[in-house]
Amino acid sequence: MKKENIKVSIVVPVYNVEKYIEKCINSILKQKYKDLEIIIVNDGSTDNSENIILRKVKKDNRIKYIKKENGGLSSARNTGIKEATGEYICFVDSDDWIAENYIECLLSRIEQDKSDMVICNIRHVFDDGAIKKNTAHIEENAVINNREGIIQLFLGKKYRCHAVNKFCKTSLYKDNNIFFPEGKIYEDVFTTYKLILKSKKISLCKEYLYFYLRNRSGSILSTSFNKKRLDIFDALNSIATDEEIKKLNLKQELQFFYIQEIISLFVYIYPIYNKKEFNNYFKEIKKKKNKKITNKCYANKYLTLTSKIKILMINICPNIYCKIRKKIKK
Repeated sequence: MKKENIKVSIVVPVYNVEKYIEKCINSILKQKYKDLEIIIVNDGSTDNSENIILRKVKKDNRIKYIKKENGGLSSARNTGIKEATGEYICFVDSDDWIAENYIECLLSRIEQDKSDMVICNIRHVFDDGAIKKNTAHIEENAVINNREGIIQLFLGKKYRCHAVNKFCKTSLYKDNNIFFPEGKIYEDVFTTYKLILKSKKISLCKEYLYFYLRNRSGSILSTSFNKKRLDIFDALNSIATDEEIKKLNLKQELQFFYIQEIISLFVYIYPIYNKKEFNNYFKEIKKKKNKKITNKCYANKYLTLTSKIKILMINICPNIYCKIRKKIKK
């Protein structure tokens, strides 16, 4: 099969993004690689998003438009997976955009390396155009196996769980019955590790090809308090109890990942440390299954001293930790 005859499915879940959707779609339509199936899933938008999409549909027959009742991001992505007929699949969130050579570059890498998945760098951009310094980035092109892929996922220095910068065979989802958990946030934490486990070879691409909009108003995780944030514990537990993960014997790497996610959670919830809802988060951390993984973290070779102190304070006196953080933030 010639490269230009390989169909690629791009899934775009949409919900009330009238301010951003046109830029997103335009970046896809401008791709240098043309054999695309663009699946736009309108997940019950109530703003002007549909009218913008329909204008694009009239101009390009590669767009497959699906309108459904609101079911959340996972539901929209799952609809796209089921509809996809391309050999490869990727996701572009409707407030993000991609470089003109995004598909061309990633398709070339995955075909050349005979990989199941290719991961590229993400450029984090704020709504005002400011660029966030990337804490996770791929420095060199490489090909790794799934064990190394899981290690790098847990350590988070090259890439993280984002669904959007993972370009892979559609069969990874369909043949292994991998779908995003509906009704949950942190859906990529639940899902990405499964895709990596099922990939024999993973290509790493050092190019910054995906542009991720940070902290936009109205996004799922932009508010200071959302009880759905407790979903992270379900996601972490699903990884910790996965039999294939256990066989890899990556206890320190898993503990590092677990602790970093808990610390990240407190970055979002510290403003409510003096409210009743805060206790719900603390109770989750104190549960035996979570305490077991965070126990004896002082011996973890990957954790910095700062991280060890943070998790110790969170475990013992989370209110004081949050007070200190609040003062530092000011």
